[in-house]
Amino acid sequence: MTANPVDQRLYTIDDLLSMPDDDKRYELINGEIVEMGRANRIHTILGTWLIVQIGIYLKANNLEGDLCGPDGTYYLDAKNTRVPDVSYLTTASAAKIPAGSVYNPFAPDLAVEIKSPSNRHSEMRKLARLYIESGARLVWTINYEDKIVHVYRPGQLAVELDEDDVLDGGDVLPGFTVKLAEMFARIEGL
Repeated sequence: MTANPVDQRLYTIDDLLSMPDDDKRYELINGEIVEMGRANRIHTILGTWLIVQIGIYLKANNLEGDLCGPDGTYYLDAKNTRVPDVSYLTTASAAKIPAGSVYNPFAPDLAVEIKSPSNRHSEMRKLARLYIESGARLVWTINYEDKIVHVYRPGQLAVELDEDDVLDGGDVLPGFTVKLAEMFARIEGL
């Protein structure tokens, strides 16, 4: 006879928000509250570098909106919240967020996820699809170990870029580009 857990309920965003502050970060993944792991040095350097590059682009082009690091929670559906490594909401999207909101009530326009050593490629694909299905207009998944970036857009097949390619912001960040060789050079030897 196999023992089954007594409490198999699915959690909600309200359950997540009512948790006591214990200085840990959590996501709601398929109805389960999951503690987020700590980022490693390379992960942090890449995320910060991208935030700086996007921030410079926004300032140079007099664009606003909300640019966030790995602390902005997005409500994707009743069972899922996510905290992307980098995210951006256009001015129009950011204006739809009610004043005083603790979390973003919809997917970001741009979500960037940097693969952690414990992530599998299939997990990254599923996460990118979840963002797109939840309303994101552009998703970049970065695998720094293989020096590959996958680009996801609604209604299109994923595009794989390598270090010889240039990543662009599409219609979310028109005119924004990053040479992947330059990005990956930031972590060379780490």
